[in-house]
Amino acid sequence: MLSEQRPWQRVEPPVPVNGALRQILSSVDALREAWDDAIRVAGRSEFQEARRRSLRRHAIETGIIERLYDVDWGVTEALVAEGLTVDVAAREGGVNDDALATIRSQFDALTFLAESAREGRDLSVHFIRELHVALCREQQTYEARNALAQVFQAPRQHGQWKMQPNHVRRPDGTLMEYVPPEHVQIEMERLIAFYQAAQGIHPLVRAAWLHHAFILIHPFEGGNGRVARALATHPSSWTDSLAAVT
Repeated sequence: MLSEQRPWQRVEPPVPVNGALRQILSSVDALREAWDDAIRVAGRSEFQEARRRSLRRHAIETGIIERLYDVDWGVTEALVAEGLTVDVAAREGGVNDDALATIRSQFDALTFLAESAREGRDLSVHFIRELHVALCREQQTYEARNALAQVFQAPRQHGQWKMQPNHVRRPDGTLMEYVPPEHVQIEMERLIAFYQAAQGIHPLVRAAWLHHAFILIHPFEGGNGRVARALATHPSSWTDSLAAVT
């Protein structure tokens, strides 16, 4: 029996929310206000360190999600609390040198994102390409499949759109197509245009939409998940927090 195939779709703009979700977002807003109050009490230096710890955790966990490496809980917590160093990792059991280099590059990329937010740099297609280069600089290959479904390591083209079609098979067996290579540029331009036009939408909804729409395009040959998760921290509502990191 042939599995269902879901053809690729063009990027659509985000829509306003209502009903039960609106109530949930109100709770998020209340938490944000409490967070802002805590920042004012804590002071800038303490907040900056809290944000660094947050970015270190993101840098570690974004690669674990994509199964680039394994880092156990004790090592993760030590690296988050004390810094991304060999000595800290070794004290808790160690981490592979390549994994630590990848984590550091991902942290640097997130810091680059924070600095861009602080400088007021707008999200753009070019910026997303730069972010991909920064996030993936330590990986020279990615896992690909040939026409016979054989897995092999293909050269990674940093910051370049994919050259071959890609897709994902969902748990129910459905084959979901991503945007074909020849349509990536225009769909990325649509993504940015819709994102910029959605400034009046709740920032959490806007961030979720950006993540989802980017994944539906899947513009790169690899590293799409890491880019999508980084982009979800970019919306202007989160900018003050990101910009506090120096």
